[in-house]
Amino acid sequence: MISKKASKRLILSIAVISLITLLSVTAFASPVRNTIEVMYNNIKLVIDGKTVQFGKDSNGKEIQPFIYNGITYLPVRAVGEAIGKNVEWDNATNTVIMSEPIEASNQVQYLADVEPPYQAEWWKVYKSDDRKSFNMGGKEYNNGFVSSSDHSLLFNLDGRFVEIEGVLGAVRFLHPDIGRNVEIYLDGELYKTYLIKHPDLPQKITIPVTGVKQLEIVLPYRNEFGYDNSDIGFGNVTVK
Repeated sequence: MISKKASKRLILSIAVISLITLLSVTAFASPVRNTIEVMYNNIKLVIDGKTVQFGKDSNGKEIQPFIYNGITYLPVRAVGEAIGKNVEWDNATNTVIMSEPIEASNQVQYLADVEPPYQAEWWKVYKSDDRKSFNMGGKEYNNGFVSSSDHSLLFNLDGRFVEIEGVLGAVRFLHPDIGRNVEIYLDGELYKTYLIKHPDLPQKITIPVTGVKQLEIVLPYRNEFGYDNSDIGFGNVTVK
């Protein structure tokens, strides 16, 4: 039984919030905006023993289910994702689309193939179908990135991946006694700096990128040891 206090109805003006209802008489019907009376009562949704989190709106406010005319309205994205569905919005047809998530594939996905850099000035980008390769530490790599420049290599990950893994090393040492830094930035913040120095062999590195929108790789010419413009490679870079 809902208490009187908990049942307090809120009359929401257009200035505060309005529910957009769509007329479906024709495919081209214009939306109608109505002011309605709804009831908030700290409604929770539990699926298989787990409480669903509804998240926040674009203004940072907590999203809450509500009751209108005896019907409980829930945020469709939160509900869909809670039951393991992909949820998309088709703005052209005003349609919420739920679908089965694509099963993880055992096929290797290379970063250069699935999300090429949007800025790669003075970088060589090696894709799988290029039929070209580069050598690091006596091994050939037919996928990856190579540069001797200090220009940034930028990727728009858009939060779609959880991990990037590849082999980092020198394609050609020009100043063996100095070495060259490789700086990895995630959304503008320095994640890690690697020093590539002779006679080090290439090393496998893993970069956690869950929720990361932008990946940047920078090769500064100078570090604490001096100036170095050696060719640096990032080979067989995979994404998950």
